[in-house]
Amino acid sequence: MHGRQNRIAGQFTQRSIPVFVYFRLANSKDSYFAHTNLPEKSTLILSPGTIKSDQIVQGMQFRENFTLILKTSEAIRYNEPMRMQHRPGIFLLIIYLVWFQACTPPPAAAAPAFSRASPTAPIQAAQTPPLPSPTSSTISIWLSPSLPGQAREQILHAWSGLVTSSSSQAQVQVVTGKSNSSSPSQTRVGEWVYALVVPFFQPVLHTTLDDLQQAWKGKNPAAPLWMTSETLEIFKTWWGQPAAGMVRVETAGDLLQKAWNEKTAWALVPFEQLDPRWRVLRLDGQSPFDPQFSPSTYPLSVPIMATGDSSASLSLTVKNYDRNHLTVLALSGVTALARRTAALMNEKGVLYPAISIDQWLQSADLTHISNEVSFNEACPPPKAALREALFCSSPDYIRLLDAVGADIIELTGNHNLDRGEDAYFYSLELYRQRGWGTYGGGANLEEAQRPLFIEHHGNRLAFLGCNMAGPETAWAGKE
Repeated sequence: MHGRQNRIAGQFTQRSIPVFVYFRLANSKDSYFAHTNLPEKSTLILSPGTIKSDQIVQGMQFRENFTLILKTSEAIRYNEPMRMQHRPGIFLLIIYLVWFQACTPPPAAAAPAFSRASPTAPIQAAQTPPLPSPTSSTISIWLSPSLPGQAREQILHAWSGLVTSSSSQAQVQVVTGKSNSSSPSQTRVGEWVYALVVPFFQPVLHTTLDDLQQAWKGKNPAAPLWMTSETLEIFKTWWGQPAAGMVRVETAGDLLQKAWNEKTAWALVPFEQLDPRWRVLRLDGQSPFDPQFSPSTYPLSVPIMATGDSSASLSLTVKNYDRNHLTVLALSGVTALARRTAALMNEKGVLYPAISIDQWLQSADLTHISNEVSFNEACPPPKAALREALFCSSPDYIRLLDAVGADIIELTGNHNLDRGEDAYFYSLELYRQRGWGTYGGGANLEEAQRPLFIEHHGNRLAFLGCNMAGPETAWAGKE
């Protein structure tokens, strides 16, 4: 049994308040409403059920302190009236595994219209504990203009009375740039993590630091670099002057939209400003979302240095990345371990489907699987059921879900009751034994309508699912 099977046990909570959600589909005059209970300051993830469509939700309105993420086949969308509040340093990564479908009646398909979408509210940089005062009250500190704005705020918040505007009169200067390990008067006091990103629709997944720096020098003209003026000044201090015309500067609010319009653009953004519509590229094999990520060895971690004879006496940590505030959530599409998939598993081994994706799913803090086929001890051999529309899975196949590190099982699939209630209840018990959370279905209507609440690293998430497609025989009853 997989070692992570109980990692969310005891993290469900029933503290909740009512939430009213309104949404409207693109190119449709129809409005849809949903009502549920959620704990305060939650992220609500609406699951798609089994509708086959490319729907995009255009408008969403709900009370403050909630984040709504709608799984669709195209993108994650936010509307202008949305207001979101994030705890400092809380981040959420959603990993797309297959096409996602919206849980609503199917209108005509619509392409993403990002000119109408507003980016999420900026995620605040990771907050360090209150910074201790210097050992000597006579120490004065000068902050370089090249420091990231939020890094300056962290220092000013702790030592506002000791910061001077004169670099020549300061005993300690805090700057960005390379460290000099041979200098006794220089101390590394933190780092500011940046990410190389592309619009999410681009298929590129990785590149190298050398390719990035070649673009900076103008030797890779096919990939213009987009960034804010603040980021440009920071990397000029670190890498030197960029080649003419190779860097395009935009405000933080317009950067994402401009890059989407450019289609082939690369962008450098601070980690705390990541948005779900960016794809973070692996750089020299590293990603800030890796479980064992170390900012100190990452190519885009800008060092923050304290220089001066008194620098060693400072106890200071300045950062915008804190793994203890990060939740990596892997969301899958529908899984059906039946018919040809089952036949292949019997031929090549139960774990064969996970060969290329197991590490990806295992590395996530939380792994979601939408399993639409119940396990059944009387399930016929897959070759005998190739033409059957009534699906089932051998109980032995649950080892595959164990192997990929499943934590959350979605039950909105319309084949879960194909082999009757006994097989369905048997499957629910298998999930319960492993400590997996379930939603979108259950032993009765009350359980099926109940959201799944999870708290991880201080992040609160709620999962809610439905099956609008039917058939009615797949729907939960009152008993």
